[in-house]
Amino acid sequence: MKIKYFYIFFLFFVQVIVMNQGARSEIKFSGVSDTSAYMYPTENKDLTGTETNWRFQQGVLFDVEFTDAFGFHLNSRVIYRTNEYENPEQLAFNCYYGYFQYAFTEKLVMQMGRIMDAGNLSLTYFDGANLEYGLTMFKQDFTFNLYGGMLVNDDYLDEDSIAGFNSFDFKNFFIKQRAGDYTAGMKTNCHIKDIAFVGLDYQTLFNGGSLAEQYISLDFDTLFSKKIRFYGYGTFDLIEGLPSNTLAATQINAVDKLSVIIEHEYYRPVYPRDSYFWNYFIPYGNQEISCMMVYSLTEYVTADIRYGVILYEAEGTPGHEVSAGFEHGSFYNTRIKVNGEYIFGPEGDKITLMTVLNRRFFIIDAIAGGGIVFYQDGEGGDTYDTGIYGMGGAEASILKDLLLSVTMEYYHNPKYDYDLRGIFSLKYFF
Repeated sequence: MKIKYFYIFFLFFVQVIVMNQGARSEIKFSGVSDTSAYMYPTENKDLTGTETNWRFQQGVLFDVEFTDAFGFHLNSRVIYRTNEYENPEQLAFNCYYGYFQYAFTEKLVMQMGRIMDAGNLSLTYFDGANLEYGLTMFKQDFTFNLYGGMLVNDDYLDEDSIAGFNSFDFKNFFIKQRAGDYTAGMKTNCHIKDIAFVGLDYQTLFNGGSLAEQYISLDFDTLFSKKIRFYGYGTFDLIEGLPSNTLAATQINAVDKLSVIIEHEYYRPVYPRDSYFWNYFIPYGNQEISCMMVYSLTEYVTADIRYGVILYEAEGTPGHEVSAGFEHGSFYNTRIKVNGEYIFGPEGDKITLMTVLNRRFFIIDAIAGGGIVFYQDGEGGDTYDTGIYGMGGAEASILKDLLLSVTMEYYHNPKYDYDLRGIFSLKYFF
């Protein structure tokens, strides 16, 4: 706990120093300070009703260059919550990343500290070191990375989001059970000029000194043709001997203004070795095969339609997904986006209709939208529950480097009393 308070003091100390460095031209600072407040209702402990709660947070993201070769990068936030029942630790500190970077040469760079690396496999979030080397061979550009350290959990997954159902999200979702394990890996990326981008990752995790997990991943994106494009990725679990998530896709632009995209995706949850989920649950995988057509009617107007079939390993009956969208980039100086989606199958049916409008008034960017959701959970019966969603907000540049935004969101469905949330944010760019 003392370490957290030290980090909190360090965060505010750094922020004050950064905002007063204008006169020190030999050191270069840049970044953003974000002061936010979230208002939301929650159920009382005695279930007698709801009460309004607040979450205040102060974040700072900055980069400092001491010399052309040596610098420091930080992204952190302090959070205070008024709801003790939901959050016994009302005061929390998150350090997403904070590391020193030193360039030995133009090609060889080292990072040390808390590192968040978004590779092919997942977000690898660890305290340790990363060494990167770039070179050109056979007129092609390559980068090589070698990294290692201890995995940490510091709530880097956004509290406002819900993890999805692919292996990338599941692997991050269970990061709490991996915290304290050691990881090591290597990766390489190659830009084959006018042909493709190719990346290859290898990662291993150790628990108690023994090998617990091991993965290898490949991703690619072609450049050789404007008419047809191939792209995708694949991650293979070497311990289980099974793929964890793969995507193979083709985009065809054979006709002017019309694109056809065909995708096949396989995703399987990755549970931490020897965890509760690994011991008691079978990680069933799902496949989805889809086709999407995007048509540009004019410079500002596009329309799309998509159909996908979902194959569940745990179910004999497939699911289906149909969606359509329309976007107008300048409808009386207003951007309008409409989207509809229908999912039906063994896990239940869901119909979603959404509309979002964007408009700029002088120095204010305004956004408003809403929609309706009809769903049933597949437990029997043809009755659909109804959910209503609405949101509105505005963003304004008060001064050259000061940005104020206010957003209100409302979501109601029969499974919850209501969810009304207000977000107030003040950002200072330095």
